[in-house]
Amino acid sequence: MQVDTDKNGALDLVELGKALQQAGLNYTPDVVAKIMRTFDVYKTGSLRQFEFTCLYCFLTQIRNAFYQFDSDRSGTLDWAELGRVLAASGFQLNPPSITALATRFDPARKGGVNLESYTDLALFLANLKNFFDFYAQQAGAAGGVKVKKDKKDKKDKKGGSPPTSTTPGAPSSTINISFDQLVTAVPYFA
Repeated sequence: MQVDTDKNGALDLVELGKALQQAGLNYTPDVVAKIMRTFDVYKTGSLRQFEFTCLYCFLTQIRNAFYQFDSDRSGTLDWAELGRVLAASGFQLNPPSITALATRFDPARKGGVNLESYTDLALFLANLKNFFDFYAQQAGAAGGVKVKKDKKDKKDKKGGSPPTSTTPGAPSSTINISFDQLVTAVPYFA
């Protein structure tokens, strides 16, 4: 079945939803829109073949990881399984960060996430990591935000110190923030 119904060489949001359904990836329109925004490199509102290829590889990896770590085959990753899959994916998150993710991606407090919620969570973390990495690179050049990627950040014995700024609003001021702190804070601002 042809999914590029208007034959313009790209998939719009409706066509993307149909293409994903044909591949057995059934997502709500909200998640399909998030997928589109994430992979629409040129922000045209449609996906070209290379963008769709990247998207499909990402979603296939997400689906495979989900089923690999759903050890009880419940169709849901509980928080322990989620912590393991995130760690295997390179996201070593602390318990407050996992709690923040639970607040955002399991609002009904069912104790875990299904494949769609996990895909949404993975998109969130991937976009957050891109944002974090971008500002980590810019911090040295512009001087505003100083982010720490190293898990061996110096922390006090009480679990960390709050972000600091010498002169709020001054161009030379810095805010020290770790990725875990960013993950923990973002659900409250989104």
